[in-house]
Amino acid sequence: MQEYATDFLSLVLLLETSSAAGFFVYKGLEKYKPAYLKTLKKKISFSHDNKQNDSIKNFEIESHNSLIEEILQNYCNKKKLDQDYWRYKHHVYRVYNLAIMQASEFGPVSKIEKEKLAVSAAFHDMGFWSKNTNIFDICDFSIELARSWLVKHGRNKVFEETIISIIKSHHHSKKKLNEDSKDILLIKWFKTAHEIDLSCGLKTFGYNQADINRCRQSFPELSFFRVLIFRSFEKVLRMPFDLLKLIPKFIMKNLAIKAL
Repeated sequence: MQEYATDFLSLVLLLETSSAAGFFVYKGLEKYKPAYLKTLKKKISFSHDNKQNDSIKNFEIESHNSLIEEILQNYCNKKKLDQDYWRYKHHVYRVYNLAIMQASEFGPVSKIEKEKLAVSAAFHDMGFWSKNTNIFDICDFSIELARSWLVKHGRNKVFEETIISIIKSHHHSKKKLNEDSKDILLIKWFKTAHEIDLSCGLKTFGYNQADINRCRQSFPELSFFRVLIFRSFEKVLRMPFDLLKLIPKFIMKNLAIKAL
């Protein structure tokens, strides 16, 4: 019976670490059965290639990024979001650093690559943490905010395609990536970084666990995942009302098309 339970939990942790079920199972084991969780981790490889790579030598945690700081201060209502501001900020820095970690494997990361990843990280989930957005507008709202910042700072021509692709690929995880994109590696690194963070560091994709843990410890969760699940549930409950609000927009759009 215990063997079946172990296999079931292994399956939950392997496939559902980003979901509510996997999160609560993981956190429960972490608190009450740490030794059992350690054994479980050893039993399963959470990496894609079943091995842990060596620590990346030229990877250093960046605890302060001027672009991230500026964007969050100007586009996130710190007073309104309260503790959610810090939760999101730490998530942004974890994802940013995990993406830099992957890029560092190929040598020093260029200034423009760092800037693209920083801007993408700052805006990628901003639509979600805004309490006024509905579940259908999260991605579009994040892109809209990113576009306005790029235009304001005269970076839309150089940055726009990559940043919008990163935000879209992160929100539509099942959608096939455009392999022809000039920054396809940045898009993949960001997507992988986000999955590593949402899996509480269980999915390593072959990267060194110590590097991942170092990054996660530098920016504590502050109950980020618990609040994320609560906010998601809250937005899903509002979905029927949000759908009703979309009907007039849909009708007006169709009337405009017919008029043409």
